[in-house]
Amino acid sequence: MRLSAKIAKLKPIKTIRHIQPQTELIVQRLREEVNALKKELELNDMFLHQESLMNISRLRAEQISRDIMNFLKGSISELTLFNVTQARLLMKVAKQLFDKFVSLI
Repeated sequence: MRLSAKIAKLKPIKTIRHIQPQTELIVQRLREEVNALKKELELNDMFLHQESLMNISRLRAEQISRDIMNFLKGSISELTLFNVTQARLLMKVAKQLFDKFVSLI
């Protein structure tokens, strides 16, 4: 009986919850996703919007041709390219050399 009398005298304690509202969590996740997508767009922009073949200087195109020949002769062990467009040019020159070689056989 004493226990029930003590319990009756107690006042309820109000609890305060410190939980972030769902909207803040959703906004935070969306911001993270937007930042990830921005990074992906920057990478795509770097690879897809390279200078066109016409914008490579004649001297650089000649240098790439010489580098291919030196590579095939074994004078150099690596080819250095600075962007995707130069890789396209390198493949174009290599294909032309291959076509010449095949026509000689």
